[in-house]
Amino acid sequence: MTDEGVSGRECVVPYQELLEALGVGVVVADHRGVVLHVNRAACELLGCEAGTVQGSPLGRLVGVPSGSVLDGYQGTLTVVHGGRTWEVSVRVSSAEVGGARYLVAL
Repeated sequence: MTDEGVSGRECVVPYQELLEALGVGVVVADHRGVVLHVNRAACELLGCEAGTVQGSPLGRLVGVPSGSVLDGYQGTLTVVHGGRTWEVSVRVSSAEVGGARYLVAL
């Protein structure tokens, strides 16, 4: 990736570290909706562990009703974890990076 604001110098961003540093929950899935990455903030919101949800269906993780289209979905997920219950607003959108399409949620 080249950052034009830095005189054409190469700009290397450690994306996984950046996603982990965000204070916002982010779930990344491939174009089929298979979860590839869940950052720490998303795990806290969803009451899950990253290692247990990677490879699972995005729709199931973020509460998209069966048969619904993932891209563009907006809704609310009720999370019950550790004796507590809370509501999480969910939004799924697509992004294209390097010619590959990904789904990003939360």
